[in-house]
Amino acid sequence: MRTWIVIGLFLNLVVLSTLGGAAPPKGNSPSSLPKIDADVLPPGHFIGTIVRTPNSNRIFTLKITYPEVRLKPGARMPNLSHAHSQYMNNQYRQMTNLQRQMGQMQHHHVHNMIQMQQMYMQMQMNQQRVLARLQQQQLQEELRLLQQEIKAIQNMYQVVPVTREVDFQADANIKVRIKDLPQQFDEKGKIKKYSPQELSALKGKDKNLIGYESSLEALQPGQVVLVSLHSHKKPNSSTHSAAASKKAKDDDKKADSAIEHKMQVSLIVILKEGDALHSLRP
Repeated sequence: MRTWIVIGLFLNLVVLSTLGGAAPPKGNSPSSLPKIDADVLPPGHFIGTIVRTPNSNRIFTLKITYPEVRLKPGARMPNLSHAHSQYMNNQYRQMTNLQRQMGQMQHHHVHNMIQMQQMYMQMQMNQQRVLARLQQQQLQEELRLLQQEIKAIQNMYQVVPVTREVDFQADANIKVRIKDLPQQFDEKGKIKKYSPQELSALKGKDKNLIGYESSLEALQPGQVVLVSLHSHKKPNSSTHSAAASKKAKDDDKKADSAIEHKMQVSLIVILKEGDALHSLRP
């Protein structure tokens, strides 16, 4: 998994978590919405806040935030000349259509929720990229025009963060990473830097993965994490040696004593300590 994808998703989660300032619509509070089982979700990466850490069946719960997008009453379409403004407005329109579908047909709810979250994140990433390019190229007039059009579009829509609780099951061989190491201090209380040798050791065997090795025991309620969800397939014991085959049978017996979900999390990355998803203020 590429590091820039993870960081981009995390930065845009923070943007999403500070939207609006309006209260969630009636009937859409976390307590009134049913919990989701990750078995109904598509494979992919999801970001949320830990509500409950893994239990004996490796089930844990995340609170996932997604945007509900509605056109404000009386909103008028501005004249949009920039290609990015037109793209951005089209994304908002698609999200309002998804929002209407969620209200009309319950079976659209979960997939539309995830799609809106991903669309919003992608839109924010593209916006940051375009603005940074114009600023770097010192195209001040084009930059000013785009910023005005973005503001005009944002004023047309009401974007309210809504949260849902989702139950995930960790894979038996799950990998847990932490994006940033905790600060360490010397005897004088000054921040002490990790040496290259220490950083290499803390990366562990999977040096291509983001961050550093961690464990399920390090997971705590309130942490913001990224999870990678995949289809779970039982290993085919016929392809193993005798010893490996016996281990596979033993694993199957253990699995029979617990419920094995068809969708399981193969990777958890701790992105942030504390609960960033509750700071829903402008």
